[in-house]
Amino acid sequence: MTPALLTPRLLLRPLEHEDSLALADLLNRPEVARGLCTIPKPFTPLHASAMILMIRASEARGLEFVWAVENGEGEVVGQIGLRQTRPGCAQLGYAFLPEFWGQGLGREAGPSEAVLDRILDYSRAYSVRRSEEIGFIRMVLN
Repeated sequence: MTPALLTPRLLLRPLEHEDSLALADLLNRPEVARGLCTIPKPFTPLHASAMILMIRASEARGLEFVWAVENGEGEVVGQIGLRQTRPGCAQLGYAFLPEFWGQGLGREAGPSEAVLDRILDYSRAYSVRRSEEIGFIRMVLN
């Protein structure tokens, strides 16, 4: 089971079935969805429920860890997770509601869960700067 993590402003907790509506809202935002190529559009609460079940199965095998990100008011403002891409390597993924962009939440949430020596195989150009800001090292993988 994914552990809950606390930062100065955020609670990172395992995604629950009750997060389906918030997750669907997040992933349907055009500003968020444009960087996600592997989700159906529109992304419905039913899709979100199925996604949460798949995440739970991956977590049980130790291949993926995903957190809902809550602000101090208990509002789900995003999600962040690690997914194994191959043994010893993981990809960091995150999405936040656009109205919370520019507040340093990704920087704050990211280091809380960086359990793989801050080495990341990332391929999305828009995430490169943020990943490097929180201490990840760019690697070229063959």
